[in-house]
Amino acid sequence: MPPTVSRRLLLLMLIPCAALLVGCGGTVVCTHDAGNLETPIEAPSDGEYTLHQKFPPSTIKGPIPLRKGDAIGFKTAETGRINVVAGESIWTYEDASMVWKRKD
Repeated sequence: MPPTVSRRLLLLMLIPCAALLVGCGGTVVCTHDAGNLETPIEAPSDGEYTLHQKFPPSTIKGPIPLRKGDAIGFKTAETGRINVVAGESIWTYEDASMVWKRKD
């Protein structure tokens, strides 16, 4: 029996979402939700880290090699912006929900 229109539509919507999530693997180290105040943390271990936008899921930056104890995370900037921190580097972006992940 052929799938109903709603099943076809669901499959058409899920396939691109699944493809985007495949590129976003890794262990979450820290997150930022738009509008929150933030302070960077220390990288928990040596490794390669990537920055991802939460919605829609996409890679923004990386991989960036860091050592345990290097700064990583987010730092509050002017209204509507967020500073993204990795080691000695800082980049400024429009404030959006983001996540740093360590590649497994």
